Amino acid sequence: MKTRSKKLLITGSHGYIGSVICPELKELGYTVHGIDNGYFIECLVNESFDNHTFIKKNLKDLSLSDLYDIDAVIHLAGLQNDPLKNVYPGKVYDIEYEYTKRLADYCLELGINIIYASSCSVYGVGGNELLNEESSLNPLTPYSKNKMRTEEYLFSITNENFNPIILRFATVYGYSLRMRFDLYINMFVGMALTAKKIQLNSNGMAWRPNLYIGDISEVLNSVLNRDFNEPTIINVGNHDSNQQVLEIINIIKDLEDGVLTSAIKSTDKSLYSDHYVTNKKDKRSYKVNFSKLNQIIGKEACPTNLNDGIKKLISNLKSIDNLKNKIKDPRFFRLQWTQELIEKKTIDREFQWKE
Repeated sequence: MKTRSKKLLITGSHGYIGSVICPELKELGYTVHGIDNGYFIECLVNESFDNHTFIKKNLKDLSLSDLYDIDAVIHLAGLQNDPLKNVYPGKVYDIEYEYTKRLADYCLELGINIIYASSCSVYGVGGNELLNEESSLNPLTPYSKNKMRTEEYLFSITNENFNPIILRFATVYGYSLRMRFDLYINMFVGMALTAKKIQLNSNGMAWRPNLYIGDISEVLNSVLNRDFNEPTIINVGNHDSNQQVLEIINIIKDLEDGVLTSAIKSTDKSLYSDHYVTNKKDKRSYKVNFSKLNQIIGKEACPTNLNDGIKKLISNLKSIDNLKNKIKDPRFFRLQWTQELIEKKTIDREFQWKE
């Protein structure tokens, strides 16, 4: 699709997703400006040239002038791991909510379009039906509850000239320079390649919608090149990538010989444990309908199926030097790295850099 000439501001430009979409959107013809707090700047899984520039700034310190001459904002920035609530209980997501409100208010004042990266996790739990944008929300975690209240705020300030686009992303997986091994498909593939054993902390029966990271930029491009006359929520993913966790493991086993599975003990507090899993059951289980996205774009918007996406991920991870150590490196686990920054007093109680 041919793009319109647009100047984009991307928050969280040097995170897991931002590190992929910023250069790809530049290739599509956009002028890309980034804002990022810089927590993960040095968290590179491979030595590689990273040529997209950014302003190192916490969004709490955002000013109106940061948005001058910007045509659209893609808001990715946010705290991405629920256990962060235990670092400073009651504050973590309030901080994120407040800076997102400020950003949205500035966009409203300046007449700038905003695309907000929400999450399909707002659905929380569902039965066998595919949940669409009109389905009831049942967020189960502080992370997903914060996504829901942010969506509600964006809708509350809508007017005839300000129509936010809310993209509810499925669970993202795939290679990035700033890799995340706390995302379950990335984690499973890393385990399979380095230990030939996938450690599972649940019974694997939960359903998840999934989204290959390489499909996101084209979705954003398509959304940016359409006029929306009202605030719009869109689920982002594809139908075939609604799968149970056990099926994901079977796909990995089919692509990589000799991989076994084992259960993580309930007392294990390793990088791979998950405190939202109790008695081997993960209540976060839902399937999502992506028809609206395909109707808007006029084709299958996220064409990479799980088999092809995981195959690409395996190939990318095999190119990483010393993967065996990196799969256990806190730099690639959002909670552990943030905790390390706090413990070293590199960032303060407001998640601001200390001088």
